[in-house]
Amino acid sequence: MELRQIQYFLQLYWDCNMTKSSKALFISQQGLSKSISKLEEELGFLLFQRSSIGVVPTESADKLYDSFKKVQDSFHELEREIAHVRQERVLKIIAPTGFALATDIDEFAEYGRLYPEFETRYTEESKEEMIQDLMKGKGDVAFMLAPIPNEFQSHQIVGREPLYVVMNSNHSLAGKERITIRDLEGESLLLLNIYESYHTWIFRQADAMGISYSVYSQADMNEYLSIMSAGKGLIGFSSKRIYQYYNFPEIVFLPFFLEDGSQMYIETHLVTLRGIFLDQATLHYINYEKEKHGAIFPETDSRTASNSFGGLV
Repeated sequence: MELRQIQYFLQLYWDCNMTKSSKALFISQQGLSKSISKLEEELGFLLFQRSSIGVVPTESADKLYDSFKKVQDSFHELEREIAHVRQERVLKIIAPTGFALATDIDEFAEYGRLYPEFETRYTEESKEEMIQDLMKGKGDVAFMLAPIPNEFQSHQIVGREPLYVVMNSNHSLAGKERITIRDLEGESLLLLNIYESYHTWIFRQADAMGISYSVYSQADMNEYLSIMSAGKGLIGFSSKRIYQYYNFPEIVFLPFFLEDGSQMYIETHLVTLRGIFLDQATLHYINYEKEKHGAIFPETDSRTASNSFGGLV
């Protein structure tokens, strides 16, 4: 049994889809299938039930998952320790798309100036990519939007801001002081792709209330306001801070409220993979963020750090 086979098993266990897993692993579907089959042959039992719609882990796979996960985590810990001994340790920080634009200062340049002995590397990714990279050991810490999956440990809330409804100033709703969930009735929505979990939660509430709406399309951060400004009568949901350096005077941001009068907030947590060994570089950065944000957000709110949706105030 090879470590590579364990990594392939874990990826397929998470995805339950050969196509998706092979892309994530940068190998062919045939190569992935062959490796999994060889592992099953070595073990003497099936790990996945195959069908035309995907694969399903067997009971045997469920029993082995925790042990295989520990093997992979231990290997990643060993890699970090070796890098530390070689003095080549680079702390890998992952953040959601637009995170740097939403901060008032250059978050990472400041850390580098204060602590030049700790080298860092910063990347921005979608939440799905972030989760995968943390699972594979390609990231050490991440700034993750709530809700936080159970596989991750929240160490500190680092940001909380209102979720706004975005529209062109010529939209019929633009004159309102605030938008409620009932205002979605009959509207065509343009979805910003970095807020998928928020959209899902809002739509569940709207569906439960019998509110009718339609989804026009989905867009990334850089094209979102350009489409809105075209005046197609669309509305959507977004942070206001990530667009603080953009110039779209025809766009308005209105606060969004739910039926009970609560306002929805976008909450960002500093997280690591739960249960892993945290080396000196990782702990130093976590403590730095705690000292920086702890007075503002003294709690790590269990509502938003769990699978249940939070961020309602």
